[in-house]
Amino acid sequence: MYILNPIFCYNSLDILPYVIDYYQKENIEMYILDNYSTDKTWEFLQKNKIPSKKIDTNETFNIQLLLKYRVNVIKDLKPDWVIRVGIDCFITTFKPLRKIIEEADSEGYNSISMPFIRLWNTGEKLTDQDPRKVFFNYSIVSKSFICAYKFANFKKYDGDKTRLKNKNVKKLVISCILDYGNTRGKEKREEEYKRRQLAWDQGLPKKYGVHYIEASKKGWVWDIKKLNDIRKSKYWDSICERFNYLEE
Repeated sequence: MYILNPIFCYNSLDILPYVIDYYQKENIEMYILDNYSTDKTWEFLQKNKIPSKKIDTNETFNIQLLLKYRVNVIKDLKPDWVIRVGIDCFITTFKPLRKIIEEADSEGYNSISMPFIRLWNTGEKLTDQDPRKVFFNYSIVSKSFICAYKFANFKKYDGDKTRLKNKNVKKLVISCILDYGNTRGKEKREEEYKRRQLAWDQGLPKKYGVHYIEASKKGWVWDIKKLNDIRKSKYWDSICERFNYLEE
């Protein structure tokens, strides 16, 4: 079974190596759409022979255009199943992701969903190490986010939602998607925010990325008292199963 994880990125060298290594170990094929990075992300992809392509969005983060490019790649490569998460995300499951997808396919499902969890920067000291070893404070963004789907049943993307024909979702509750985007530091988030603003100025509706406005007002740091510790959650066993190097 051909399972593809097509991700678009911009200046992601701080997290990209961990993401690629993670999904490769899960036996998931990667394809990276590089949005003309300036931090040697592209050079890293070429050096490590990661299937990739440069895409131009006029120096903006235009999610509608990026998703259009992504759909074109998927249609060209024709995978059996597609992973749908961001460059900052790790799908953590109680057993290998490939096995879960293969089982879902054999059971007649055409998609898989699980809780979408966002990790937050609450003032931790930033380092150059794996973010999964540093950031543990979280909140649940969605209790049932479709993160994998059967390409044959794909209809379209609608922002963060995946539209499918005859949707039949296998819902997982102790697995989760971990999003580390808001742990990547003030400088990185400000850079992304400016690219969002440029996209808005060029006509992209502000509903795409409106959360950046409030996050900027907070200074990209969140109150730890309003969050939960992922290590005390029902998801932790599955996380440790996938991030076995975190167990010390």
